[in-house]
Amino acid sequence: KQQQQQQQQEEEEEKQQQKQKTRSSSPSPQIGAGNTSNCDAVAVLDSEDTGVHLDSACRAATIGFFDGTNACDLLLEGSTPAKAEDTNLSRMLSDFPHGFQELSEEGAMHLHSVVSGFLHADGKGSIEIRQTLVVDVDGQRSVRKVLLVNGIELCMEESEI
Repeated sequence: KQQQQQQQQEEEEEKQQQKQKTRSSSPSPQIGAGNTSNCDAVAVLDSEDTGVHLDSACRAATIGFFDGTNACDLLLEGSTPAKAEDTNLSRMLSDFPHGFQELSEEGAMHLHSVVSGFLHADGKGSIEIRQTLVVDVDGQRSVRKVLLVNGIELCMEESEI
């Protein structure tokens, strides 16, 4: 009985360690890869696999990771700062956007200008959000989100699930 408890405790500790393995980066602006239709998702499927193996905690972590990272959320979140006076703007953009917390202040300002231009129909620019589900050759799952503005990667965050 004691061995079973110890084994369960070790398994729980291993799960906690996997949850803590999170990588994020917010690179300085650089030109994107040009071909934005290239998807970097990798999936390994086993023809013998008979079921879904993503438990509720992993599903919740995945959903939480992608929360606020779609175009609709950016437009909703960006509409208030788009109406703000320049004096209040930096304060309003301190947590903008919610879905990309690793975005630099400079990146948030750049994103804001494109969102504002879209909302007011007075500017040029594009925003691309890439969401990727990855299963590597060892069966390790991870999720990745990337924010590109005018083809420049402003923020990339990745987390193992």
